[in-house]
Amino acid sequence: MPTMQIRWRPAASMAVTKNVIICVNANGTLQHWHTTSGKLLHTIHPGVGDQLLSVDYNNDGTQFVASG
Repeated sequence: MPTMQIRWRPAASMAVTKNVIICVNANGTLQHWHTTSGKLLHTIHPGVGDQLLSVDYNNDGTQFVASG
């Protein structure tokens, strides 16, 4: 499945889990991946007919925003 955008969680993040990316895919889903283990942490499915196109973390990595 094609990926539209990928962002690393900032290294300065206070989150316990490190080495995390967030991505939005062509099918409209948003996924968090742990890159060290290769495990999918969770998936967010938008509403019917909605599609996510971009994503980014805030500076401290505690929140993210997605748009489409």
